[in-house]
Amino acid sequence: MNGEAAPLQIKQMEAIMYYILNKETGRIQLINLSKEDYQGLEPALKKEVSSYFMFSRTVGCWVSKSTKNHYSAVRICHKLGFETCETINERLSYEEQLEVKAQKAENRAERYEKKSEKLLEECENLQGDFNGYRGDIAFMTQPNIQSSKGRSFTNYRNRILARYEKSFDVYRKSEEYKKRAETAKHTAENSRLNDLSYLSYLSNRITACTAAIKKCQKNERYDTMEEYVDKLAFFQNRLEEIGGTVYSKKNIKVGDLVKIRNYYRTVVKCNPTTVIVDTNHGFTLSYKYSEIEKRCD
Repeated sequence: MNGEAAPLQIKQMEAIMYYILNKETGRIQLINLSKEDYQGLEPALKKEVSSYFMFSRTVGCWVSKSTKNHYSAVRICHKLGFETCETINERLSYEEQLEVKAQKAENRAERYEKKSEKLLEECENLQGDFNGYRGDIAFMTQPNIQSSKGRSFTNYRNRILARYEKSFDVYRKSEEYKKRAETAKHTAENSRLNDLSYLSYLSNRITACTAAIKKCQKNERYDTMEEYVDKLAFFQNRLEEIGGTVYSKKNIKVGDLVKIRNYYRTVVKCNPTTVIVDTNHGFTLSYKYSEIEKRCD
């Protein structure tokens, strides 16, 4: 199509030609692109759709992989003939987004734990017959006898051994799902940022959001600025809730005793973004203010 917009090759040309921006998920939805429509596209355009969109069984249509910068996704929408954008739902606050992320992670953890438990039960079942003969040396060492009963016994023993060997693969899968569950739980905990272990992270995010807001103001990007203001408020509230403090040149002075990485150091210089401390071993070290755990009054 030589990179220019072209109407979608569909059977029902009278269909409403628009795409949707779901502000809750931040994704573009191609509700008017059916399976038949997609299959009928030219190969190059079909490849572009699959590169920048994915089919969501939950929503029942193609949704953009992007959640913020939709330049490429919108370009493809125009190529498909979808010129009009309609918005649905409301943008979630940053706190709500994290809560959704945490809930999804908890649901994954629950599914993985159930799969792990089910596989472990299967493993125990596969090992059951073998364990019943554990210690029975005669059963394990009896030679193959070329008779009807002998071959029947050998086949029976081989089936038990095969099931026992299979149990190891099943056990490994069970352990893998167990690890996935632990990772998902960790993701859920990280999403909530509820204790002092996140002090440095929160301080860094506050600094980053403050800088981003100033940049948006300078470039008059007020829609984007609204998002950073929301994030800044969230991080500041979390910091206040866990009893943390954002340190900077404003509240750290030369001579202060500060705790950094579980060590107490004396401040010898305060830079705009870093603090220089004496190690008491004949040299100094530089740290970001966000790495200061506390100041000793």
